[in-house]
Amino acid sequence: MKALILGFILLGLGACASAPFYDSTTARSLGKDNMSVAAGYQVYSGITGQFGYGVSEDFDVGAQAELGMFFNTYGLWVKYALVNPIDDGFALSLVGNLGTSGDKSYYTGAGLGISYKYRRIEPNLFVRYSYVDNNENYDFMMGDEKVDVPAEPFSYLYINPGIAFWFNERMALAFNLGFVITDQGEFLDDPEPGYGAAFQFGF
Repeated sequence: MKALILGFILLGLGACASAPFYDSTTARSLGKDNMSVAAGYQVYSGITGQFGYGVSEDFDVGAQAELGMFFNTYGLWVKYALVNPIDDGFALSLVGNLGTSGDKSYYTGAGLGISYKYRRIEPNLFVRYSYVDNNENYDFMMGDEKVDVPAEPFSYLYINPGIAFWFNERMALAFNLGFVITDQGEFLDDPEPGYGAAFQFGF
């Protein structure tokens, strides 16, 4: 039951007490000195924006923000491509992030990203383990029921499958789903998982 309540807190409040819910459109890197900007909307965490810069051919860094109903989340991210095709093919990367959602929580996360690009279509999957240090008690209403969120740390596994449709080498429209497994190991079979869309533009 504790796992179920935590899952609703994560999915219901999004950026309130969690790491970001948007990952990326691809496991491929941007390439040295290339940049990208992504903007979109995640149903549980609100408006999302992401900036990325290619430090090398295989290593990207960037910043991200999600503007939710209750709190805003800001952070930094990194991605290192272990398998990094120039164009079509299979890609594999390591991903990590850290940040804060104001005075209420701080997060760190690490995981893997995979994608396969064939012409203009690129399905992808990001799996990320996140640790959240929530340092303030707060509550919210779930329907007619009041839910109290204690000031204590928690962790969860976030599974983020998606698909990107590329208009050209630099522009894509991406759609994604989001599933949460809590640190208690219980899969949350929510009938309406998190979902969203984002537009990415590279330059």
